Amino acid sequence: MLEIILTLSLYTNTLLDKPIEIKQTNKEFIVETKHKILVNNKKSDKTLDLKEGENKLTVISENNDVLEHLLIITQPKICNYLDAKILEADYETDLINLHIPSNCLNELNNFELFVDSPIEIKNLTIKTNLVSTSEGVILLYKNKIIDYKCWINEKISKTELKDFEKFKLNKENCSIKNNNSNKNTNSDNIKTNKTDNLSEKTREQNLKTQTIKEDELKINKTDNISETISKQNLKTQTIEEDDLKIVSAMPNSEIEFVEIENLSNKILDLSNTYLSDKTTQIHNLSGSISPKQKLKIKDLTFTLNNKDETINLINKATKEIIDSISYKSSEENEIVRFSKINKDNNTNKKTSKEGSEETQVLNHIIITEIHPNPQGDERTQEFIEIYNPNDSKIPTNKYELRINNKSIQLPKTLDGKSYWSTKETSISNTKATIELTYNNKTLQTYTATESIEDISYINIENNWVQTLLKSREKENGIIENYQGELEVRNNVFIINDKIITQGIQQLEDGKYKKANLDIHYLENKAELIKIREIEQHYIEKRENKEEKKDITSMGILSMASLAVVYNFIK
Repeated sequence: MLEIILTLSLYTNTLLDKPIEIKQTNKEFIVETKHKILVNNKKSDKTLDLKEGENKLTVISENNDVLEHLLIITQPKICNYLDAKILEADYETDLINLHIPSNCLNELNNFELFVDSPIEIKNLTIKTNLVSTSEGVILLYKNKIIDYKCWINEKISKTELKDFEKFKLNKENCSIKNNNSNKNTNSDNIKTNKTDNLSEKTREQNLKTQTIKEDELKINKTDNISETISKQNLKTQTIEEDDLKIVSAMPNSEIEFVEIENLSNKILDLSNTYLSDKTTQIHNLSGSISPKQKLKIKDLTFTLNNKDETINLINKATKEIIDSISYKSSEENEIVRFSKINKDNNTNKKTSKEGSEETQVLNHIIITEIHPNPQGDERTQEFIEIYNPNDSKIPTNKYELRINNKSIQLPKTLDGKSYWSTKETSISNTKATIELTYNNKTLQTYTATESIEDISYINIENNWVQTLLKSREKENGIIENYQGELEVRNNVFIINDKIITQGIQQLEDGKYKKANLDIHYLENKAELIKIREIEQHYIEKRENKEEKKDITSMGILSMASLAVVYNFIK
């Protein structure tokens, strides 16, 4: 089964009434249009026969005009089987609830459950016999263990132990059931009786006839099963020494946080831990943290001091300190990071090559686009765009945006990796100096003089470029350099199957032997923005103009000659 990963318009005719849309059903690609369709140069009906990889789709009008060329790239639809999991296995109801990703539902035959014996998966809720004493429920994909849930009695039988050993299940990850507990006594008795009815001999015989062959599962032939289980099982585990560390904090900010990291290969349960500060105020943690992952803890119940602070991570049950860090000072909106080398010294120092202390400061917000002279209503369409390159939200109270020394109000905060643009901004078309400052220190200055109508000034990697392709509150695209031969027709040219329009920079129709050009790519559009070098080979329009000029000159000369002769005769 295929899926479309890219649709690129190589050419669009102005006669096309509306863009072509391709809809994907479970197994088919369907296009709704009144025009003729060619797929890979073959006539096609509304159901498209797309192959894996590149496909070319051509839209043709009734008059056989080419309306659009599309490049469609497909790949096999990938099943994210690692996201499959056992949501619940309940021995009281005998029900197992599964989660299978939607892109894997057509591959249910590749999934399998194992509870004493293989169980075919036909839907996501399965009813089977589950015992309360000791049980393992295993989810497999193509004979690979994806997830499991298990529980054990304080006393586990040899047969049950054999089941655990066969799949190398870690008993430490299983929940403990106590037969002496009064909770759910009736239900446990029913389950226990159910188990007792199966003699040890019968269970062993069932295992011999129904157990998945070990050579198919490759359980005894690979060392990766235990590693896969430890990485992917969803059972949280207790925290041991050096499992969990505090790696950073942002104390001097409106959005304070503490960041922790799981250094182990286990999913750690955080519900038995809390953070505390120097005054022993606490912030209880909850949930879990995946192996080798970091977690930012926000909305703290206490306020971090800007200097001389200590942050502790504590085991709630034993009151033991899991990790502890200290810092002497912090700048505003600065992330203080704690190196693993210096953890024993409880310091936020990081030693550079020169041995100096340093901390990581948030990247500043930046001006990414200025549109001073739009074609339409200048009051609503003029704008200045700001971008926050950080992953997290930052306050803007120390920033100031000015146009010709007039301050423009910014939002109180900017979300991470997000854009914001001014509204109802007045930018002079003749001369406008736009400045962004932080703590009264200039970060960016741009001066626009004699702004061209409908041109935007965009900032790509700290280079300002003039373009017709506006991208308000979106990414500005990329600039790529092209060097090679070129042919321009009807004011456009094609590079790598991509139609390039001409903006401020213009090339006449014709052939060019050598071209060195900068191209601005934005979504499905591309524009010539700079001609670095050009060597003409044949310029069609220019030579036609020179030819007309020569004829006109000859005509003027002939008329002048006749006038002289006429006057001479007269």
